[in-house]
Amino acid sequence: MQNKKNILAALTITFSIFFSIVYTSCNKHTITSVDKCKNMVCKNGGVCNVGICSCPTGYEDADCGSASVDRYVGTWTLHDSVIGSDHAAALHASNTYTVTITANPGSPATFFINGITGDPGFQNLPCRMQDTLTRLFDPMEFRSTDLYGYSSPSHLVIVSWIGVVNIVGNYIHGHYIKQYPVLADSTSENDTLVYNAFRQ
Repeated sequence: MQNKKNILAALTITFSIFFSIVYTSCNKHTITSVDKCKNMVCKNGGVCNVGICSCPTGYEDADCGSASVDRYVGTWTLHDSVIGSDHAAALHASNTYTVTITANPGSPATFFINGITGDPGFQNLPCRMQDTLTRLFDPMEFRSTDLYGYSSPSHLVIVSWIGVVNIVGNYIHGHYIKQYPVLADSTSENDTLVYNAFRQ
């Protein structure tokens, strides 16, 4: 009888110790998780999770304090080359010119490219930073949001414009398609160009 009491007492003590350790461990983990965010300040609507700020679309850095569009804004020297065209004479034509990228006020994930094809009349091509496969936000990539037509100084449609900027924000490369809807011989011309651009 005494042995049964001893075994029962031993089991009771063992279970008590086990549950005490589990409770303390879980409680300690919860306190640690909360403490990691205690002194974190996440800007621009960012939310702290286990000591790391999760940033809303258009913001980055450890505290979500930088607008991702800042990677792009500025003046760039752009070089492009025609790699595909409806008109053989246009193939391999290349050009170097200056474009400027300006922010879209109130929208940290969109911006405008100005001076496309080297023509200062082609302004405000709207672009949005995004992953071209998943359509999820990624500050490294961007594309024009839609067809964009220019009627002055000459007819031109930017069918698409896709680019990738490097991590330090001083080099962009990609490709774009431009279309001249009506030429002198009543035909249209679609040109595909590759480009690279360096920040001035």
